[in-house]
Amino acid sequence: TETGKLGTITKTLPYALSRIMALLVIAIGLLVFKDIRFASKETPLQSPIDLDGARPSEIATRAAEAVKAYLMAATIEDKLRHVRRPVPVRPLMSDHYSRHPLMPVALRHLVVRSEYQDIARAHDLYVIAAETEDDEQHSMLLEEADGHYYVDWESHVAYNPMSREQLLNRKPTRPQSFRVYATLSKYYNFNFDDPRKHLALELGFPKDEGILYGYIAWDNPSLKRMIKHLVDGEQVPMILDIQVPENARENQVEVTGFQQYRWFVAGAS
Repeated sequence: TETGKLGTITKTLPYALSRIMALLVIAIGLLVFKDIRFASKETPLQSPIDLDGARPSEIATRAAEAVKAYLMAATIEDKLRHVRRPVPVRPLMSDHYSRHPLMPVALRHLVVRSEYQDIARAHDLYVIAAETEDDEQHSMLLEEADGHYYVDWESHVAYNPMSREQLLNRKPTRPQSFRVYATLSKYYNFNFDDPRKHLALELGFPKDEGILYGYIAWDNPSLKRMIKHLVDGEQVPMILDIQVPENARENQVEVTGFQQYRWFVAGAS
């Protein structure tokens, strides 16, 4: 009988231990899940680039502080303290805010977006999506330098020297750089009626529902760099050099050069 009892104990002990261990694993898993869940609530920012060992919560705090200060700036001088490339940006700000009122606005919410990781990694940037108290959505690029974060103002406001309407009215005959959405087009007409001479583009302007038709000569040296970014049916952000020929008709412009893909200008201050 004793042997039987011992035998029963011997067989039952491993089973009991396995159950206890399984319960411990489940309990530990629940605790880890809880920590992760609460951490995600406290640190909504998920960086698309290497954080160099910094905690996401620290990144979130510093980025939010920088964006808050940038959005609440009431003067050009105040705003320049929170932007990258402040020296070349200063005259652009003066021009832009002479046409668009500088309105301080409070930040409501901020997250790091997962899109555009290629530009983020290539230039060591954070791609920010911010919502302000006026219910507006903002896309921003943040650059870190000396422990501070600086907003790329040019891409945030999509700076252009003039609006689409002003471009058509003023008809500048010298090329000027514009941030546009470029889409391949098949519209050839008037002075640009030969697809063997020009590539046709549909050009959309930021915060403007109207479009222009732009034409770049096939023998333009910058066309090779530009065309590799164009995808049929897609609006591609670019910086293009545009002018209006003297004999231009309706909403047609000439594209004289391709500056770059996307609206972010690399380079130091």
